Amino acid sequence: MSDSCTPEEGVKEESEYLLFQDLPTDVLLAIFRYCDTRSLLSLSQTCKRINSIISEDFVWLERSRKVNVSNQVSDEIKSRSFSILPCKERCRISQNWNSGRYQETIYLNNRTKFMPWLQLERDILWFSRGRQILALKRRLNAIGCVPSLSFVPHREDVSRFVVKSGMVVSGGRDGSLSAWNLRQNKKCSEERYAHNSDITDVDYDGHQVIVTASKDETIKVWSLEDDKIKPKMSVATDDRVWTVALQPGSSSMLCYGMSGHHHTKPPLCLYNVERCQMASLKYPVIKRGAGILDVVWEDPNTLVSCGYDSIVRMWDIRTLSCVRFWSDPFDVVLYSLASDYSHSLLCGTAQHGRVQMWDKRHTRSLQMYFMNSDHSSPVYSLQFDPTHLYVALDQSLNMMDFSGFRNRAWQIAKDYRHFYVHSQVL
Repeated sequence: MSDSCTPEEGVKEESEYLLFQDLPTDVLLAIFRYCDTRSLLSLSQTCKRINSIISEDFVWLERSRKVNVSNQVSDEIKSRSFSILPCKERCRISQNWNSGRYQETIYLNNRTKFMPWLQLERDILWFSRGRQILALKRRLNAIGCVPSLSFVPHREDVSRFVVKSGMVVSGGRDGSLSAWNLRQNKKCSEERYAHNSDITDVDYDGHQVIVTASKDETIKVWSLEDDKIKPKMSVATDDRVWTVALQPGSSSMLCYGMSGHHHTKPPLCLYNVERCQMASLKYPVIKRGAGILDVVWEDPNTLVSCGYDSIVRMWDIRTLSCVRFWSDPFDVVLYSLASDYSHSLLCGTAQHGRVQMWDKRHTRSLQMYFMNSDHSSPVYSLQFDPTHLYVALDQSLNMMDFSGFRNRAWQIAKDYRHFYVHSQVL
């Protein structure tokens, strides 16, 4: 008798095998727990049943909270997002951020070089260019080239501004401080000689307290009452101040960063307005000229700083100590910071329009993005939401859209992760 089976027996044996897509749903869910995001996205394209199971939010819920940039864990990020993304979409878009897959668009290109500043809201991107502050209407995959609102608060260029509670508070290169009422669309108050030199930074708590920093080696606290700016106190710092930020939920504590030209004083300090007390954050080594250019509060007890020493540091103000730090792979000055208040940090550098992305859970950089520009420009300011990154260069405003799908022709990945590893080895 021959060992070969008849055709009928072969069909019978094949039908006895259990195919992957025929496994019970509970078993498939257990398997999916061990798959990474890329594998799940590939599996979702195999058949309708697998796609239906993988598309459910409970498969992606825990993963979506741990992804970079698009996690939408923070209320601050939710408030500037167009919508709350489905869990699967958060993971897919995060993969685009990680692999450098995006479409870039350039707006407001000009020949004159400025030092612009950005602030992002759900419907509006605020952008300062020279003496103007522009309100650019945000659309799903673009921004309006014609501003919905434009005003000139100073006689010279705007250095920094903040938009909060229907007010735009800005500082100028001429040392003046201005408050603009958005509801009435008019300037409500101005201090023409607020400082003796350039105002380098300004912050506003959304109620009454304004704080300004200047090259004249002072920090000043102001009160905004009945749409009038009134001086409250002045603090001498013995060094030029580049950045200042009020503690979230409080108007009595502020952090400021100096140029670092003081021989013994750390460049990053805290100041209690009510008690008139100053506390310096603990640096292991104080380097002359290692000044601080930008500071972001993660929460009331944690802040992040960057500056001339090409290092991003995370500080715990309860111990006044650095708890984590990340070094730029090319040892370049770091101009600006933005955070998702969860896992990710984006930092604008001084050369080639480069933005560096770090995952706070790891020590090495996760990805880098190079802005499309005709020359090497610093990144003076950057803002982002889960799907878009906005970068202010000296001659343009660049927008990067990460929401697209991999099969589109313009979604060619610009992945520099391997280059980063190679540069570290060299």
